[in-house]
Parts: sequence; C-alpha cells; structure tokens
Amino acid sequence: MDFVRKFIFLLNLFSGVLGCSISQFSSGAPFIAHCYEGFCPVSGVDEPQFVVRHLYALEVATRSERARWVGYQISAETIGVASLLPRKWFSEPLLDVQTENIILPSAIKATVPDLSDEQDRNYRLTETITEATELGRITPFTSFAGTPYWNELNILSNLADIPSTLRLGPWSRLDQALNERLAPFAPVFVVSGPISQDVDKEYSSGFFKVVIHNERYAVFVFEFGTSGHADYCASISSLEALKVDTGLSFFRSDSLLESGLEDSLGCV
Repeated sequence: MDFVRKFIFLLNLFSGVLGCSISQFSSGAPFIAHCYEGFCPVSGVDEPQFVVRHLYALEVATRSERARWVGYQISAETIGVASLLPRKWFSEPLLDVQTENIILPSAIKATVPDLSDEQDRNYRLTETITEATELGRITPFTSFAGTPYWNELNILSNLADIPSTLRLGPWSRLDQALNERLAPFAPVFVVSGPISQDVDKEYSSGFFKVVIHNERYAVFVFEFGTSGHADYCASISSLEALKVDTGLSFFRSDSLLESGLEDSLGCV
C-alpha cells in the first residue's frame, strides 16, 4: 500500500510539473500532495476529472466546466507581495474552458472624490476600478506571490463567481489571517470553492473554505450576498452542514482532526 501511495504521489507531482489532467483511480480518490494527508474532497461523481498544478489541485464539474473545489497548501515560503503582479485571465489549456464561457457578476467601480484641484493631487488616485475580469480567484495571489508559479492563479480553472464586495471584504481578510496567523508556524491546507449551483440560478449561492492547521480545522461558509464589512468569524459553519450543501466528503473516515481552529484565527 505504501508503494502504491508513493507511486500515485510521484504521478501527481509529474502531472503538476507538466500541467496535466488526471483521473480518479478505480480504488478511490488519488493521493494529491496539495491536500491534507493527500486526501482531496470526494464528490461521488462516477468519472471525476482532476487538474493538478504546482500551486493547487482541483476537480472540474462536468456540466459547468468550473472548479467544484480547489485544494492548496500555504507556507511561510509561499507568501509574498502580490500588488504588482499581472491579473489577466487566460484559458485552461487542459480543458475547453474559454473566457466567453465564464459568467461573472457585474463589474463594480469604487470611486473616490475628484482631487484634481487639490495641492497633493499628484500623490492621490482619483478612481479605482475593479473589473469583472479581476474577480474570483479561489486560490489567492497573496498566499503564493512568493513562488515562481504565481501565474497559474490566472488560469480560468481557478475562477469562481465571487462578488467583489465579498472578495475584497471578509473573504480577503480570512486569506490574510491564514497568511499572518497560521502559515508562519506550520503549513496550512485549504479546500475552497463554490457552493453547488441550482440549475435555475445564474450564480453560485455561496462559497466555502475548509482550513486545516496543526491537526485542527475550521469551516467557513459565505453567502453570495455577504456584506463587504462583515466579519469572517460570522461565517463559521460546521463540516456536517457543508457536506450537505456541497455533497463533498472532505476528510478520510479515520482522520483524527479536531474542530476549533477558528480560535487561532481570532474568532471567539
């Protein structure tokens, strides 16, 4: 069994280097190093399709051609300054996912007062625009800007229809908390993605993050319309509820993980 697990690990590592797509083995879910203990979520789909890259792994939903979940591992070495990195989406070369197939929420413009007549006008910005194409990276830039593979985060398979109010608010603050409070001390494993869409809805109904660190975990579920001023601690949920919402199994049945990690993220 150890030999099989090592073989699968090497296969996934090789797939990540080449940017290959792999399928589920007949004996169960493949061992993927991006996920805790190599166990990524199991969806129960008969023939799931996985994509493994240097920074993340994901399962693609056949109907929507979007990520069902994305798994990644953060450490002190992967974190960097992302403010100047290019953010132009490009197509997933392993899948037939093109820009025109992606439905995003409307672009939101955040405008500050016109300061063109002020003495310090050369030091200010008069308008900040967040375009629709800048929204929704499931695996965040800030957690991997310190790696040479950051451009993988611009591949469309890493996209979800996260509204800018959520993405720039509690979603981003949770990512920052993971980087600052947890990653410097031990690797942080994250599984994140959209809550399953209803066929009659244009967008996802919400988004989730399952965070694992030092053998403890926390679950966060954000509704689609979550306010940008909301505290991410208000979105704490349970693993049981998330399983119902997504249909995913997140840990091995014999896992010894305990809940309560939210305490380390400043949530009381």
